[in-house]
Amino acid sequence: SLRFSLSTDGMNPFNMVTNNHSTWAITLCIYNLLPWLCMKRTYIMMLILILGPRQPIIDIDVYLEPW
Repeated sequence: SLRFSLSTDGMNPFNMVTNNHSTWAITLCIYNLLPWLCMKRTYIMMLILILGPRQPIIDIDVYLEPW
C-alpha cells in the first residue's frame, strides 16, 4: 500500500496587499519512506502550480480531478 499526503498553500507572489493575484502550490509527500527521509526536499513533489487573479478555494477540486 502507498501512503501519501496532498497539501495546498497559497501566497501573493508580489507581496502587495492591494494586489489580488494569487499563486497556489499543490504538493505530494510520500509517507512510505523512512521518517527522516519523507520530509526531505528531494522526496516532496510539486504537482500543480495554479496561477490566477482569484483564489481557487471553491473550485480547487477541478484541478485535482484525474484525466
